Amino acid sequence: DAFAQAEDGTEAGRWLAINWDGWREVGMAVGGAGGEEDSGPAQGLSNEEGVEAFRRVLATGLPQVVVATLPFLEELAAERSATAASALEDLAEAKHQRTQPRPQLSSEYVAPGNPVEEALAAIWSELLGIEPVGIHDNFLELGGDSLVSLQVVAKASQQGLGLSAKQVFEHQTIAELAAVAGTAGAGRAEQGLVSGEVPLTPIQRDFFERGSDRPSHYNQSVLVEVREPLDPEALEHALAAVLQHHDALRLRFVEEAGGWRQFHGEAGGEPPFGRLDLSRLAEADRGPAIEAVAARAQLSLDLGAGPLLRLVCYDLGASQPWRLLLVVHHLVIDVVSWPLLLEDLARQYRQLAQGEEPTLPPKTTSFKRWAELLLERANEPAAPQRLAPWVERPWERAARLPLDLSGETNRVADAASVAVGLDREQTRRLMQEVPQLYRARVQDLLLTSLAETLARFTGSSAVALDLEGHGREAIFDGVDLSRTVGWFTSIYPVLLEVPRDADPGDRLKAVKEQLLRVSRGGLDFGLLRFLSEQDEVRRQLERLHAPEVA
Repeated sequence: DAFAQAEDGTEAGRWLAINWDGWREVGMAVGGAGGEEDSGPAQGLSNEEGVEAFRRVLATGLPQVVVATLPFLEELAAERSATAASALEDLAEAKHQRTQPRPQLSSEYVAPGNPVEEALAAIWSELLGIEPVGIHDNFLELGGDSLVSLQVVAKASQQGLGLSAKQVFEHQTIAELAAVAGTAGAGRAEQGLVSGEVPLTPIQRDFFERGSDRPSHYNQSVLVEVREPLDPEALEHALAAVLQHHDALRLRFVEEAGGWRQFHGEAGGEPPFGRLDLSRLAEADRGPAIEAVAARAQLSLDLGAGPLLRLVCYDLGASQPWRLLLVVHHLVIDVVSWPLLLEDLARQYRQLAQGEEPTLPPKTTSFKRWAELLLERANEPAAPQRLAPWVERPWERAARLPLDLSGETNRVADAASVAVGLDREQTRRLMQEVPQLYRARVQDLLLTSLAETLARFTGSSAVALDLEGHGREAIFDGVDLSRTVGWFTSIYPVLLEVPRDADPGDRLKAVKEQLLRVSRGGLDFGLLRFLSEQDEVRRQLERLHAPEVA
């Protein structure tokens, strides 16, 4: 990949790196056919698919291409494009095909015995990728975490079951959870349009504090392929309904003398939607045209005047699937929000296209209310007591990373990735055996390995890291963020000291205990660092050793 990137466009001519999937036909794959691959769904490329893929690759004009029959960056793809429209249901089907059998657990399998247990078991199975799920199986043993708990709450709400993320952790089996599940309803959340000023959250303040010469360009985007022709009019109306339902998508940002502020823009108006007919273009020109329009869509976002979202559909003619591009400014969306946005857009589109009355599930706690609660928590009398997990750590022990070059530009465009894969048995041991043996999370294992590696690299016994969390912590009563769109992410530093002469189990235990000192997903760091009205509180956190690894 790097060689093709470097040589492409030089006098030597065009260079292309193609990362191929396996081949389906006997004799086409390295090592021949057979083995465990035969027991699962068909994988790999057929001869015809390979020829077609090669033709498309040549038409892209890109120096690096991945050709695969299974999703690339699987978890991200599953999060971002679970249900983009009825025409995209094959993505969900593909995900279900990757369901793994139930692992060995501390409990015997007991099948669901009533409709509530059946509904919850189906939700767990879908989100955790395990089938079947018994009513006494432990949520954490199956690989559940706080992010999945939010998805459980949202999926349960769609089926009329009222749960909170806190309940998912307090009642970690289907049987216990079914016993406390209530009836889902609107609760305390405002169901009408939310308007007015909104306090900046810590992650938003961090974004503006870091500075950017083009802050309006900081976006996330999804480009998906759809199986059937789209109805642009129905899609435009669906987008308008989603913009009215998810209030954070109407936020606006302006810079004034006292800094940046955010507020809700007016509802209504023409949705930021466009249709592009590329069917008359030569096939070799369609890829560059799609990229050019995508670049313009990303440049069209405007923090002050809006929009902060843009939807474009590409009509490539009868011989090729349509494409759907959705661009959203990162200030109003995060990885948890993407499935909510795409599912609601798909639901509205499906209902409108079929002539049904469009409906969406009730709103949960608004982003505005969440931002107000964070500001209150950051300035309550007990807030300074929450400094301890950071100010009482020996940050001076963390060495700086050794550098090969200095004075060079440091750009995202210059980044490279190194991918390391585990086979099925290694993955099973990592995900199931080791966490049960050491009562640790997978992230504890990975962070221990990373800390050991960085400690050897720097010659220090301590390393400083920035960790990221989803930020939707269950710290306020009566707050439900399971269906709220916005940028909730939390980023917080940790100092990990790794005992050099200890065995692997003791090193893991030491790192795990240090991570446990930081509660609530590190949310309080951002509150105190960016929202506290006490200068000394903010200064104490500003003086900390800034991690170079995130």
